Amino acid sequence: MILRYHYFTKEPIVIPKLYSIGFASDTRVTRYGPTRRNQYLIHYIISGKGVFNGVKLGAGEGFITIPGMLEHYYPDENDPWRYLWIISYDPEMQSLIEMHNPELDKGIFKFHNIPVVEAVAEKLLSKDGGFDYSNTEITEMYLSIFNNCVQHKITDSSTNAKMYFDYTVKYISLNLHLPLLVSDICKRLGVSQPYLYRVFMSEVGISPKQYITECRLNEAKKQLLNTDFSISEISASIGFSDVLAFSKFFSSKMKLSPTEFRRWKK
Repeated sequence: MILRYHYFTKEPIVIPKLYSIGFASDTRVTRYGPTRRNQYLIHYIISGKGVFNGVKLGAGEGFITIPGMLEHYYPDENDPWRYLWIISYDPEMQSLIEMHNPELDKGIFKFHNIPVVEAVAEKLLSKDGGFDYSNTEITEMYLSIFNNCVQHKITDSSTNAKMYFDYTVKYISLNLHLPLLVSDICKRLGVSQPYLYRVFMSEVGISPKQYITECRLNEAKKQLLNTDFSISEISASIGFSDVLAFSKFFSSKMKLSPTEFRRWKK
């Protein structure tokens, strides 16, 4: 039996250490700063308005500060903001910050799905004593916000097109035993089929569907020549549940049946 593994990530998974999470809605705290701190902070505005480093912000927007950055923020007098914040001292936090796609010179970003942030805020407020959550719980709460609210998909550029191509090629290689569909791969990547088609035409001159076909054919030939696997085993290993369908596919491409190809080449 041939075992394959599903491939889902390109880079090592990094979860930074979080120091604390909190919710601010007390309008008596009118201003913070100007000052500089040795911390990473991310603020998600749930409602109301305020000003961060001279820029007016509102619900669905956020602001980020990194160690040494000048910060000065305060709520609007007539419609004070409510926001959730997260603090970390871990340098690995920089990678998550970059995924927020902030304006680099301002530290400002947009996010969606405000109710998810609101739900975390309500959970925090449900414990009167505070400081009752473990580090694991804090991390879980924050990751629920990050995964549901932050638009951290890769932007459409030539560099990222290569990244999409590399991911797809590796994913196909590791999952040939599955009934691969281009539409499913596009859903995983969060891109359209026409876009992935253009990427493949630019990189290898054939469509993703044709690339999958060539990979299946090349893998079948390799196994026919270099292994003693049965035709049914080879068929299953490249995504064909029906041996007859595999034989028809192989014969149409090679003008020889799988058995004839193996005998002829050996």
